[in-house]
Amino acid sequence: MWIDDSVFLRNTANEALFQVSALATLKVSSSIFSDNYSLGRGSIVFAQQLSSVTLFASSVFSRNYAILGGVFFA
Repeated sequence: MWIDDSVFLRNTANEALFQVSALATLKVSSSIFSDNYSLGRGSIVFAQQLSSVTLFASSVFSRNYAILGGVFFA
């Protein structure tokens, strides 16, 4: 999955906004993540699967929270 030039503002999720499956790749560029919250692991990315890949470039993270793992749980 490729995400480019996007804004994610004030979202709530049970397990991170993005869950990266086994053998999958998430690419994010030029995006803003602000004030997002997760009740589980990782506020933005949960990637605990076999051979999952997550790449970020030129993106901004501010005031994101999760019960476990902060912004990323990998």
